[in-house]
Amino acid sequence: MSFSDIYSTTKNPSYGFSPHATTFYRNSSLNIDDVLKDSTLHRFNQIANQDVEMQAPLEERTAFLVIDTNILLHHFDALVQFVADVESSNAPVVIVVPGAVIKELDGHKNNPELRWFASTSSTWLLKKVKERNKVRGQASAETKRKSGNWRVKAWDEDQPERLNDYLILDCCVYYATLGPRAILWSGDYNLCIDAQAENLETIENTPEARRKWSSRYLIHSIFGPGINASSFQGEQVHFNRKTIIVDGVGQTAPAGDPDAMDVDNTPNHGVVMTRFDVRDDLHRQTRNHFTVLLQDLVETVGGKEIKRHQARGETPSRYAPEWQKIRIPLSQWSASECLVYLDARKRLPVTSPRLDTFLRAPYTGAGARRGQDWSRADWQVAIRGLSKIGEDWKDEVFLESAATLDSLLEDVYEQTIEL
Repeated sequence: MSFSDIYSTTKNPSYGFSPHATTFYRNSSLNIDDVLKDSTLHRFNQIANQDVEMQAPLEERTAFLVIDTNILLHHFDALVQFVADVESSNAPVVIVVPGAVIKELDGHKNNPELRWFASTSSTWLLKKVKERNKVRGQASAETKRKSGNWRVKAWDEDQPERLNDYLILDCCVYYATLGPRAILWSGDYNLCIDAQAENLETIENTPEARRKWSSRYLIHSIFGPGINASSFQGEQVHFNRKTIIVDGVGQTAPAGDPDAMDVDNTPNHGVVMTRFDVRDDLHRQTRNHFTVLLQDLVETVGGKEIKRHQARGETPSRYAPEWQKIRIPLSQWSASECLVYLDARKRLPVTSPRLDTFLRAPYTGAGARRGQDWSRADWQVAIRGLSKIGEDWKDEVFLESAATLDSLLEDVYEQTIEL
């Protein structure tokens, strides 16, 4: 069965959404924008609240996949691949990010163990929501709360003790009224149980299922095993906060309780990866993250100039700056192309290895290699070069990301630990 064969289903009935055990909450508002510290997430919220007409139109058969914070932190690569596969196949799925998740993600950027993963997911979220395609944020009015604003508590409304869980469920219930289905994807057992109590669907969250979470698993979970999922990727192993790093193949993972609970009330079933494989995957994450940051910086510095030049459609002369010879949209520029433009505006730091070489995928150009093939000194030189770009352009996100990567490098090169 193809996506075009998916039949229209009846919209979910009205949900009897009841608060959990409650305590009286005296503050009358929950203004998330006032407390967000991260500029990337603040911009995400602004876009989420722009005119709904600017969002991509929804099909009647659209399934909404509402994600929890732990998915962004611990299963980010599965989410990224799923979104890419949904976009390429034009599957009728929209990924929804609740406002409460953005608030939690903002707070996790203060946690040294989570900062890198919170930063990479935040940057990706902003890029995707700006595209207005398959990822969208929850607008203030997208709620079933009495106040008509998910941030604001009505004067006669009790406030639940587990406020963020309550708000995520509220987002699910609202989107269940827009289409045939709203499905919660969360690694939090308690939240999934609460969702099921409200007649909401959830992605299966048993230990066995969690190990299988992948793009293909998700599309089968949403539309059933009969759907043609040949274009959706299967299981892959990636470096995340729960990864257990070992020195070599065959080494036993550090002893620990497999049922130990993590900060999001989920057992820690972290996969084991060798230090070399972790370096490769961290290099992939670094390339992806800083490419998006470079695109954003170039857009800030010269987006209007680039659009004007490309709109003219003129063939540049042989003496024109190299960036004028780039004809693709800025959102598709590689890290190397972004660096070419920035260097034309302000001389880039000279590093060895060169930043454009370090930020290339392995074997895609002279000197490009795997993460494990770069020495620790190479990594540190690249990080200093990225920090210098942040300093020169006064880009706080760039600076923070470089500093966070530098800190994470200590674990990848020195310690055999469970992150």
